Amino acid sequence: MGVTTQTNCPGQGRGRAAVMPPLTILEHPGVVYLWWYNTHATVRKYDTLTGENHDLFTTHSGNANVTANVSPDGHWIIINELTDAGVTAIELVNVNGSYKQTVYCSQRNSSLSGVLLSPDQHSLIFNEQNQHKQTDTLNILDMTTGKVRTVLSSLQPGYPGAPAPQQAVGGTPAQASSQQPAVEPRYASQFMPQPGLPPMKMYIPLKWISNSSLYLMGTSMLPSSAQCPKISTNYSISTSLSLNSIRM
Repeated sequence: MGVTTQTNCPGQGRGRAAVMPPLTILEHPGVVYLWWYNTHATVRKYDTLTGENHDLFTTHSGNANVTANVSPDGHWIIINELTDAGVTAIELVNVNGSYKQTVYCSQRNSSLSGVLLSPDQHSLIFNEQNQHKQTDTLNILDMTTGKVRTVLSSLQPGYPGAPAPQQAVGGTPAQASSQQPAVEPRYASQFMPQPGLPPMKMYIPLKWISNSSLYLMGTSMLPSSAQCPKISTNYSISTSLSLNSIRM
């Protein structure tokens, strides 16, 4: 009986258990890369023995917002692409071009980055940033069950790098707002103060240290708007995160 996979979205912000049978046919050594033609991207494999190229996966969206990387065992390719439906999908395909499937789709107006499989390939971590809601989360997808768990969120109290709430002068914030004139919020860039919301702190997965910890890169991003395009500041940090206390 054949193995069935699904390529449709499991739902916005929802995951799906991955179908990852082991390779039964030995493959020649090869190099997997992205090939862009016009606005579509194709995942290709170059056979280092025969010199031939094989197309494994062609994106179904008409844009170039596509990234890809190879699983730790070298048997799977993880594709991260923005679809025409306005959501970002995480897809899998075997290095021989079989078992194409979609394991996660983002919320609308969200972008995904830092999509990485753990060394044992049981967990898939990724950053999800929602520009509309001005939120940033670090999520883990259990590849066996399809369950998604948020391990770090900008909505959590004490989120690393979030600006501390300012204590209003003259009473509670509600009382102070009635006593003081409204002031337009401004943030400081590398050039000059700018109007609008302060930069958002986001944490991008860089590399798994083990199956329970990984390196993150913290960076500040300016919220996008019609008046102020999204850009990156000069500030970034490297840190690590332990997942021992949040096992699924």
